[in-house]
Amino acid sequence: MSKVQIIYGTTGGNTEIVVDKISEVLSEKAEVIVTRAEEFDINDINKSDLLILASPTYGHGILQREMIPFYNKLIMQDLKGQKSAVVGLGDSKYEINYMFKSAQILEEALEKINAKLVCPSLKINASPIPFLDNRVKLWAQGLFDHL
Repeated sequence: MSKVQIIYGTTGGNTEIVVDKISEVLSEKAEVIVTRAEEFDINDINKSDLLILASPTYGHGILQREMIPFYNKLIMQDLKGQKSAVVGLGDSKYEINYMFKSAQILEEALEKINAKLVCPSLKINASPIPFLDNRVKLWAQGLFDHL
């Protein structure tokens, strides 16, 4: 059975809700391990068939606070060929130019460390709740081909 590692940062809980839905869907075809960024051991970064990183965007385009130390360790790795995907949350009530900056930051980091992005990032504006059973579920199901 394939193994999926999801690493995420959350403050208000929206990213966690999305990650939980993704985990539920992917659990149909894979072993899924979900870990908060501040609890993740970077030495386990390349022990899965698919790596998913998820973070909301804060301020003027920065990662969620617990994702920052994780990111600093991540960019020191070499994940050559590691299948990866990204989830970025944002809110257009803030600066629209920075709304999904977390997704861009994580995508660029994965590319820099030679990981392979297997699909476009899932980006959600404002509350994810209306999107859980459609957009989030469909995005997660689209990952089945990469397991």
